[in-house]
Amino acid sequence: MSDLNRDKFAFIAGSALLDIVSTVTNYRHIEDNIGTTTLNFGGVAYNVAVNLRKMNVPTVLCTAMNDSPITQMILNELTNQNVRTYVKIDKNLPDAIYNGTFYKGKEISSVWVNTVEKIKFSEAFIKKGLDNAVCMLITSCLSVESMNTFIKIANKQGIPVFVGGASLMEVEKIKDIKGKVDYFFLNDNEMNLLTKKIKNASCWLDVAKIKQSSFIVTKGADGVELYTPNGQIKIYKTEKIEVRGNSLGAGDLFMSVTINEMFFNGRNLCNSIKYAMKESVNILNRDDANIGTHKPLSANIQMVTDKAHHDKLTGALNRNGIERYLTAPNIIHTKLHMLVIDADFFKKINDTYGHNIGDEALVSIVRVIQEIMRKNDIVARFGGEEFICLLKNMTNKQAFNIAERIRKSISNKKHTSKNINISVSIGLCKWQKDDTLDSVLKRADNALYKAKDTGRNVVITHK
Repeated sequence: MSDLNRDKFAFIAGSALLDIVSTVTNYRHIEDNIGTTTLNFGGVAYNVAVNLRKMNVPTVLCTAMNDSPITQMILNELTNQNVRTYVKIDKNLPDAIYNGTFYKGKEISSVWVNTVEKIKFSEAFIKKGLDNAVCMLITSCLSVESMNTFIKIANKQGIPVFVGGASLMEVEKIKDIKGKVDYFFLNDNEMNLLTKKIKNASCWLDVAKIKQSSFIVTKGADGVELYTPNGQIKIYKTEKIEVRGNSLGAGDLFMSVTINEMFFNGRNLCNSIKYAMKESVNILNRDDANIGTHKPLSANIQMVTDKAHHDKLTGALNRNGIERYLTAPNIIHTKLHMLVIDADFFKKINDTYGHNIGDEALVSIVRVIQEIMRKNDIVARFGGEEFICLLKNMTNKQAFNIAERIRKSISNKKHTSKNINISVSIGLCKWQKDDTLDSVLKRADNALYKAKDTGRNVVITHK
């Protein structure tokens, strides 16, 4: 289903945060335990939105965040997943973080920084976001006031309403929800606590009747139970399984599949629940129960690191990238040769053809260099039209020959869409025992200046 079909999308409102999840493998009943820890992006709303988008459902995630680097990475991953975002940015909000510890699939402790609860969403903001939504899921991390406003607008627009993500800390909010909620997703512990909080309710069915809503109650490996306001109870059993990972996210996947099957695949509620149970059970042994990018935090950190070390235009390394390369443990500096390559009369190209063609020329030069360089050699752009190459394990003659090949290949090629001729001048030197990057660069630059003074389009070696 294409995002171009804006007449039919799922609207999800709630949290998007950093998940820090520890899984205890050796529980010793003391403060210190042995296990593993993973960092991921999460939050019920985030998980459901990403899961739905992986099912090809056009999805909008509505949340509130600050403008920190963590937020930027979360928003970037949502973009990567093709989830449309509808976000209120407040620089004063803290980072949204969940820190949970699990043992045998059960949460034994957690700390949660809930930022979205601090934000009031206006009717105008919500109405605009819900325009053309086919269904809405809100999570109980929102304030009661915000939840009621979301429900009020959805009811006015005839949009079916789901409420989910009610942790034990948040479940009491449900008793104060006003308006028509079609379906609540809760687990058995949350449902037990809610039953105690609602006046005149002695069982789960009473809660459904009093709230005039259907309650879909998950019971882990024991299955799912459905309680409807007209007094129906339906029990869906599943095979007993041992959860070897943790169940964080399994309920989010269950909600995602149920919504997808009901509103985007045309199944009835009962069949949607059965199908969602099957999908959820299939992945309970994973470290997480989401179907988005595997380890998206690591991927985004790597992406941010790569951006910090690469030139945006050409894809070559920048100075930061060179410095990181030089700190690698397998790099022996005294076995390196440096080339400083500068495009001749480059200003004339920009003045004659414009900066767009100048950019094309820079990209073309880098591609020629990369075609000649070996796999373990590197090329970096040091700004403007100047490039640095580091060659490993070569004699002086071999390094000079590589420099000559680069010079001739650039000179013989027609560059850019204008088929222009470009020449380069190259300074070459070998890394000495006490050299730093700056001292080698200075000597290579001196050789480059001599190349320019001798008429350009030549290679000069620093003696």
